Amino acid sequence: MRAMRGIATTMMAMALPQTVHAAPPSQLLGKSVTVSWQESRMSRNVGEAAFHNATAAHDLITYVSSEGRVFTRFTGSYRGATGKSEQVAGQGSTRVPRFEGGTMEIFSPYAGGGGMRHIVVTFDSGFGSCSASVTNAGQPGTTVFRGFSLIEKRPVEFHSVSMSGATCSVRAGNVFAQ
Repeated sequence: MRAMRGIATTMMAMALPQTVHAAPPSQLLGKSVTVSWQESRMSRNVGEAAFHNATAAHDLITYVSSEGRVFTRFTGSYRGATGKSEQVAGQGSTRVPRFEGGTMEIFSPYAGGGGMRHIVVTFDSGFGSCSASVTNAGQPGTTVFRGFSLIEKRPVEFHSVSMSGATCSVRAGNVFAQ
């Protein structure tokens, strides 16, 4: 049943126009939200025969300006190397948060297609703290995903993706300016 919900959520996300989103709640204006997690998967560089186990640390930082503009930075770290991608919602961004009540939902498609990370942040009533879940979502029938490694700067293929240890924090101010 849970797998079916994941597939339905993925299909919904892929059908959503990326430019349509609700304005962030006023309680988030001028705040930064950081979600961190570990991601394990079987991975290989495109063109290689063998997959190997890879576990990387990831962060998604979202800053909501006082005008309601949303900025994101996705960071991955693996074996001492780090890569990052920064985007502004509404400007060709693939990471456009959807806000509804006390939640923020982000679908972050893999660069090669076929799947995405699904990040859900749930805020407390005052938007001063949060909890998060991060899952892998794929199109039905997809067993191997393609993406672009920000860390290694090359196309990769992967499967058996699992996320764990998601944490979330909220703080006043623009963490990108510090």
